[in-house]
Amino acid sequence: MTMTNRLLLIIAAITIALLSTFLYSTDYTGFTLTHDNNTKKISIPHSGNFNSKKNTHFTVEGFINLGPLSSRAFRIIPDDKIIAITINKMPVDLSHIPPSALSSWDKGFVIDFSDYLAKEKNHIEIALLDTGGRYSIFISNAATGASQIPYWVILSLCLSIVIYSISITIGLRRELCIAVTLGVLLRWYYVLITGPDTRGHDTGEHIDYIMHFTKEWVLPNLSAATDGAYFHPPFYYWLSSIIFEISQLFSPENKEYGYRWLQYASFTYSIGFLLFSTKLIDLFFQTIHTKNPNFRSHKQHQNLFNITSPKLYSLFALLCLSAWPSSVLHSSRIGNDSLLYFLFIAACYYIYRFYLTPKFSLFLLGAIFTGLAVVTKANAAVLGIAGAIIIVFHWIKIKIIFPKKAIIMGIIPSILLISAAAITFYPGIALKLKGDRTHLYIDNINNVSESLQVGNEAKNYLWIDIDTFINQPFTSPWDDKLGRQYFANYLGKTSLFGEWRFDGAIARNSATIISFIFLILMAISAHGVYSININHLFIILPIILLHLLLVLPLYYMRMTFPVNIDFRYIIPSLVTLAIILNYSLWHFAITGSTRLAKLGLILQSIFILSSISFLLHFVLT
Repeated sequence: MTMTNRLLLIIAAITIALLSTFLYSTDYTGFTLTHDNNTKKISIPHSGNFNSKKNTHFTVEGFINLGPLSSRAFRIIPDDKIIAITINKMPVDLSHIPPSALSSWDKGFVIDFSDYLAKEKNHIEIALLDTGGRYSIFISNAATGASQIPYWVILSLCLSIVIYSISITIGLRRELCIAVTLGVLLRWYYVLITGPDTRGHDTGEHIDYIMHFTKEWVLPNLSAATDGAYFHPPFYYWLSSIIFEISQLFSPENKEYGYRWLQYASFTYSIGFLLFSTKLIDLFFQTIHTKNPNFRSHKQHQNLFNITSPKLYSLFALLCLSAWPSSVLHSSRIGNDSLLYFLFIAACYYIYRFYLTPKFSLFLLGAIFTGLAVVTKANAAVLGIAGAIIIVFHWIKIKIIFPKKAIIMGIIPSILLISAAAITFYPGIALKLKGDRTHLYIDNINNVSESLQVGNEAKNYLWIDIDTFINQPFTSPWDDKLGRQYFANYLGKTSLFGEWRFDGAIARNSATIISFIFLILMAISAHGVYSININHLFIILPIILLHLLLVLPLYYMRMTFPVNIDFRYIIPSLVTLAIILNYSLWHFAITGSTRLAKLGLILQSIFILSSISFLLHFVLT
């Protein structure tokens, strides 16, 4: 298929997706909240606080605008309790809804409004009771039911066509395109069923920083960097403020709509992360193949399902990454992490290409993505260390000589990197010099609850509680019984599932299987590093270097600040980990240990299927 035909196919798929979205769309307009004879405009969903300790009655009303094929079944989640619902002046029968569901603040209830709804615009009025604390109301079309199946099928097919076509266009092999498409679909389904503040950690703080740039296009005061998300570099928040402002052109004064756009932006960044991860994985295995001393024929290399083919292991590395639970869970978060993952792995790709083929254009692209990553989050500064080591390596070992033109052009990336470092590190340095911070980017340990602090002795870093790691599917920064005292336990668990707990047999059983296999795969990876073939050392060394530069700062952070945090910084290292793991299996295969290689591929297959099963839990619940 020609480039023109692919472009036309992408345009057709996007057009069909937009048309389907319109036909199945539901809008919530003109909503108000009335309390004590005071009425104010709100958007749906909505939450707030009456600052009252007594029972408070309030009313929410507005219009629901339905597309021709929109679902008539709605999920309503109240906080604290639904008293009555009226649609188009007709009281809705709630007698069949259990009283517990009418006051269920986490799951709510699903109700079919078909008997009360007109074709398009419908007035709804909901009377609620708040018993103190925060109140909220969430209304959404239920994403289940036979009537919605065509919509999900059409949308999935259109998205698959777009992603597959883009993957083919950037030069990926077909099997890798399929793996990328699978990863994108898993993230897409998760985004659709995940609210802006679901498993969001410090979402409110990130939103506050974004809102700052919607009000004024200047950096916040230096003093703001002592609290909230303001100590982070500004690039993500500045970019997100533009996205938010564009969303308001389509739905003015609807913040929830804007937050949804920010989620879609994070989803888009996660696609970029997958695409560049694929390019890096494929580049490594293509390169390592040329250094295979046991290589027998070109035909063997072309056969995907030959146990010694590096193509097979690059596919499995990508499938693992595509379905890795924590990578999917972080793909819809409002925060700078998803953008960091994308820019970080893009920088890794160009740095690695520069390492293999020292061309100035690759160095420049690596510097650009490194600079953007640094002004997104400070820990991306390790890329500068990796790049510097590689430049020195070429200068000394290969005696590369940069032409005068390249040296002159090198001024541009140098200015970019220095500026990025200045923007990122200046607030922390300035505040530390003033005495307003004890650490550059970590708050004072004295301000942290003692319940969060953990042991900081050698045993906390050298030991792993295998029984707890396997039999306790999830971890927590608060509970010693879940393994938080051991750094390896907490790092491993949060790299798999974050620091969240998931109820349900599917989630728990899948997580147990994943945890068990994860330990075996880590042992295989360690053996692969130990048994690296000398012919492969030049090619795999920067991959190991990047992995260490990502993981070792986490050890430093934990030692200097002995409090467990969700190690979402670890996500980019999953790419290098998948490469090292599958290199180990490939090395088994080419040295005659084919049974071990096959066992590793079987374990990875179970890991991938269990990960998909784990993510299926969210759809079913």
